[in-house]
Amino acid sequence: MMDVRCRASTSPVMRSLLVTIAFAIEPSARPEDVAPDPKTPHIGAVTALATLGPRLLACSQAGVFEHSGAKGGTTGEREHASRLVASAGDRAIAIAAFASHDGPRLLVAGGRPGRVGTVSLFACTPHDDRDDDVSAGARPMVEREVGGDVIYALALTPDGQRAALASADGRVRLVSTRTFETLRELARHTAAARDVVIAPDGQTLASAGLDGLVILVALRDEASAPAKRLAEHTAGVEAIAFSPDSTRIASGARDGKVRLHATNGRFLRTWAPLGDEVWSLAWSPDGTTLHAGLANGDVVELSLEPDREVLRREKTPGGVRAIIAREHELIVAAHDRVLRIAAAKR
Repeated sequence: MMDVRCRASTSPVMRSLLVTIAFAIEPSARPEDVAPDPKTPHIGAVTALATLGPRLLACSQAGVFEHSGAKGGTTGEREHASRLVASAGDRAIAIAAFASHDGPRLLVAGGRPGRVGTVSLFACTPHDDRDDDVSAGARPMVEREVGGDVIYALALTPDGQRAALASADGRVRLVSTRTFETLRELARHTAAARDVVIAPDGQTLASAGLDGLVILVALRDEASAPAKRLAEHTAGVEAIAFSPDSTRIASGARDGKVRLHATNGRFLRTWAPLGDEVWSLAWSPDGTTLHAGLANGDVVELSLEPDREVLRREKTPGGVRAIIAREHELIVAAHDRVLRIAAAKR
């Protein structure tokens, strides 16, 4: 999931802090039809990607690894994990990386299903600044239990001081990134909350749930502004993403459909079913196209023009749980590996 997943900020503070974040969520339970990659250090699926400047981080049950290797945009070129950045005590599912005044920081969220949610804060010092011990920096600066169920996704506010957490119990909580104290409950789904994102302008939060709802909350006035509930989906919603200009939000569901709304809640369009569950979404940096990652390993580029649907479809080795869209390439988490896909030339 943790988008990019919400992935860039126009805030003056965060222009110096937050660079790029991508969020992902633990997928629905289903067997993978791809053999494990013997060259990857990851255990199970890569569930989240994050970038901090040129650094690429990926999260799985084995922990959070920094990846290096592929530099060009060759389709399917694998990123190689170079070192362990963080190892959480409980299962890690979502991550967000940001540059604070005290240095690079990494948030890791997860927990134990049906028992506890956990959030940890790590220093994220560049590799050149430490020795070759892969366990260096793996101890959390702060670690805290939040709620009674596993956390599937997290999102940072533009000032980097608060984080929204989406949990399997359906709750979406706002916590301090320094202490992880719960500040307030922003939304509650009647089934698991699977994703949460914050608009680049910091004005709106959106959460997605297996109850089929997308809930929009005004962050600038949470106390008085009523939440908007978008109920057009007829299946559980797995992924959501704000457009770079914060005016639109896309949502993808288990029935393979992607829907588009204006941030004020107005329905805009639906794409035809894409062929499998939608597990991840990412906008192109210029906001002209939308990328969807599917459970069958497809990465689908969707057109925003009213008379067009799919622009491109790429195959990957396994379910795509996270995507980072850059100007010239996509970085995707496909089962237990991280791949680069060259962007289409137009």
